[in-house]
Amino acid sequence: SLYAFLDLRGCEPVIISGEEIPSDISGRKFRWAEFLSDSFALVIRDMRDSSEQEIAALKKKAPVVVVDDIGEGRKKADLAIDLLPNLVFSFEKNTEFPFIYGYNFTREIELLENSDISKTIDFCVYAGAAKDPDYEEFLIRCLPDGATAVILNGGKMTGVNIEQRVLEGMNYPLPLLCSRNLISHFGISLFEGQLCGCGLYSVNPTQYHSDLCAAAQGVLAVENFGVYPQLDSQRMKNRLKEALAGRTRAVDIGRVKEAMHCGLDLFYDRIKPFI
Repeated sequence: SLYAFLDLRGCEPVIISGEEIPSDISGRKFRWAEFLSDSFALVIRDMRDSSEQEIAALKKKAPVVVVDDIGEGRKKADLAIDLLPNLVFSFEKNTEFPFIYGYNFTREIELLENSDISKTIDFCVYAGAAKDPDYEEFLIRCLPDGATAVILNGGKMTGVNIEQRVLEGMNYPLPLLCSRNLISHFGISLFEGQLCGCGLYSVNPTQYHSDLCAAAQGVLAVENFGVYPQLDSQRMKNRLKEALAGRTRAVDIGRVKEAMHCGLDLFYDRIKPFI
């Protein structure tokens, strides 16, 4: 998402990678280089645990902006930007803050017409990128009886009380846009769900994820159930049944786009002095 945004701004971004970056599904090619040269005006490093030596080496090439970095190198960078909360540094809890949504999410939203999308599904359930049948079964067991749901698990999409043909051709993030509520572990999906007007409920794989969820309370209206598998499925089921009473308003795609652009604009404003 940041690459595409900077490219539109005429910044000619380049991704530094040990191997060529493949084109996306639309055929878009990305500029890439195997090594960092002296020709760049700015280095943006999006890794969590930098060392002072790593940042010092990068600064010999250009000014360095670190993103979501909680390592020792953070204090050596020219600028540190936190998009997601962490357990080390204080997190901005303003209504407007820099944020970059996922590339596939952003690209698909931009392709939609500026119209309203109705909330016709009770729950979107993100069960993780790695398919775990036990975890998926637990989450389905927590759903209220008769509730409709889209299950996202291991890159696949299945329905609960929904005919599979309804899901055919439904690309992410349409399940979020059509769902009243989202159940997910802590991560960018919760931010995307909030943007899509979902009620947010979190089930986390580790205490660390659960603690991050608590740290995000200032910017995410999320109810954290705790850490799987130490959870009471019946209590969750009762709470989720209460959630079905609201969230019927349609989503305005135009406003979703505006919010996406605002987060990127705020990020750009931070790095603009270095470009």
